[in-house]
Amino acid sequence: TLGPQSSILGEMLIVGLTADSTSMLDLRTIADWTIRPRLLSTGGVAQVAVLGGDIKEYQVQLDPERMRHYGVTLSEVMNITREMNLNANGGVLYEYGNEYIVRGVLSTDKVDQNTPRPWMRSNGVSGAPILLEDIADVKSEPNFLNWVPPSERGKHAVLLTVTKQPATSTLELTDKLEASLQDLQKNLPADVKVPQTSSVKPFHRKFHRKRSEALLEGGIFVVIVLFLFLANVRTTLISLVTLPLSLLVSILTLHYMGLTINTMSLGGMAIAIGSLVDDA
Repeated sequence: TLGPQSSILGEMLIVGLTADSTSMLDLRTIADWTIRPRLLSTGGVAQVAVLGGDIKEYQVQLDPERMRHYGVTLSEVMNITREMNLNANGGVLYEYGNEYIVRGVLSTDKVDQNTPRPWMRSNGVSGAPILLEDIADVKSEPNFLNWVPPSERGKHAVLLTVTKQPATSTLELTDKLEASLQDLQKNLPADVKVPQTSSVKPFHRKFHRKRSEALLEGGIFVVIVLFLFLANVRTTLISLVTLPLSLLVSILTLHYMGLTINTMSLGGMAIAIGSLVDDA
């Protein structure tokens, strides 16, 4: 199978879903069927992974005594349950130049509708159908997995990790996701909270701020060092003109090639500055 178009470096946001009274089963259901589809619909999101909580499943708990009483085997039950709770395709109906798609919508998430419908076969004695509820109990129960539950500030939580696609602005995408989460919060139960556990947005803003400071400080030190060691105003001016022009040409080249400035490109520029000073 194909994975999402991203990597571990694209992980940009972790959301912790907590609640006071809502069960972990309902919390996981909200994360899987409400929050995750909304976040995936945001342009630039590659994958949203859900961790923690109790996964909802429909359990068919067979009763051996009742199965023996009705003469039903396990293979019969397996064959019936594989085909239950599925929608059916009825083809296309053509009428008066129109096409009508026919579908049998049988799927449901209600246990009381699932239980009586599947039947094994007719009872050989009375001729009455043997239903699934005659030999088993169908319940909606959590699937207890053997894992360490994640937490958010000491409380059990359901975590959602958001991974972005390549060539996507981290800051712009984070703003969109934060707006979506605030909009989702209005329709969630009152006790459900959607705090951001971790985000790379503050690190990016701090990086851009520090980058400007580093460029200014670096420029001042270059002037001092060049003038002290070369003791020549003309040579110092040549180096000072060459450095910003070379960086500007590199940035414009990346821009017209459709590439962005990232950690790797900035690191390469920083290394190249030493060679530029020598050549100038």
